Amino acid sequence: YVAYGGGVDANYVVGPGTRLSFDGNYVERTHNNTASSPTLTDLNGPRGAVSVSMTHALTPALRANLSANAGREAPQDSGSRNWSFGTSATLTRVFDSPFPTWTGPWRVAGTAQVSTSIYDDPNATIDPSVTREDESYSGQLVGTVPLSDRISLVTTGVYKKVRSNLPNFTYDNWSFTLGLAVQF
Repeated sequence: YVAYGGGVDANYVVGPGTRLSFDGNYVERTHNNTASSPTLTDLNGPRGAVSVSMTHALTPALRANLSANAGREAPQDSGSRNWSFGTSATLTRVFDSPFPTWTGPWRVAGTAQVSTSIYDDPNATIDPSVTREDESYSGQLVGTVPLSDRISLVTTGVYKKVRSNLPNFTYDNWSFTLGLAVQF
């Protein structure tokens, strides 16, 4: 598919150690049908989202973030159109490296997130009598260890549980990643 769009990001410093952030984006997607997927153009249409978050430094080494978001996907297929709403909370802790000769300050962040998606109409190919509604709960833990000014070792663990009134969209997922983040 081809997508184009844009976004805006605004930040406001409320006071010492406290910041509000506002974000918004809009994307228009255009899909092309293929022999193996003859109905992709049903997914043509706009997608957009807005979010607001507040970050506050609780101590010099501990930061809290609360956020809320809302989004709309409006493709041509009404069974794929939905509103989504979510909220999350993150605590980030920075602490001195146990190996100060080799690494910079370490960072650990934990996030809990809850979201819901409410669809406009039933999807006739799945169940023409049920309009889909999903709830998602997730937890994430991210550890970052700077190895130099531009390279960090990053590890992430995520658990996500999705509940839906359509059983084929209900799942639990665990994931773990380990990699390098390089700043150019």
